[in-house]
Amino acid sequence: CAGEKHVTVDAGVAVAENLIEGSDEETDALLVREARASPDAFARIYFRYRDRIYGYLRARTVTDEDAADLAQQVFSRVFDSLHQFRPRRGTLPSWIFGIARNATIDFHRRHRSHVELGDMPEIPSTGSVEEEVLPTEEFDILRAAIMTLPAEKQEILALRYTAQLSLLEIGRVIGKRPDAVRMSIVRTLQQ
Repeated sequence: CAGEKHVTVDAGVAVAENLIEGSDEETDALLVREARASPDAFARIYFRYRDRIYGYLRARTVTDEDAADLAQQVFSRVFDSLHQFRPRRGTLPSWIFGIARNATIDFHRRHRSHVELGDMPEIPSTGSVEEEVLPTEEFDILRAAIMTLPAEKQEILALRYTAQLSLLEIGRVIGKRPDAVRMSIVRTLQQ
């Protein structure tokens, strides 16, 4: 496609993927500085956040292909606008997930569809927390309960439990204070 960008990754950068874990702001700041100085270093940001971004996008779309296409768009936008990231305005994950959220909203506007978390097919797991903690029957009950929630509450739960964002990061993504996010999660879980 015209205007499409591809990030190539050499073996050295792929090895770096395994050295980066967690959501440490100092590590993120270093990665951003490196990526701004050398576009090849962007691969480290990609590897750090790709699984969480894909999981969030997969929770908000029906097919694996839609989630993969959106993930490509998200990382292309992140790459193109990395110079606009300001650590004082929020963390790198909240900035990237804000881009992912906007891409998802644009996707649903273009396709004039709305996907509920409960409508998505089972995602093959490599040992997710849900499958380890909840027996299959309880997981199915939880999935059915999530289907009944309004889209906003589903999104907050997806950002918290699928994307693993902090309350502060979720607040920055959706434009709410962390205490409002916390109360929304608590009230949703109590329903």
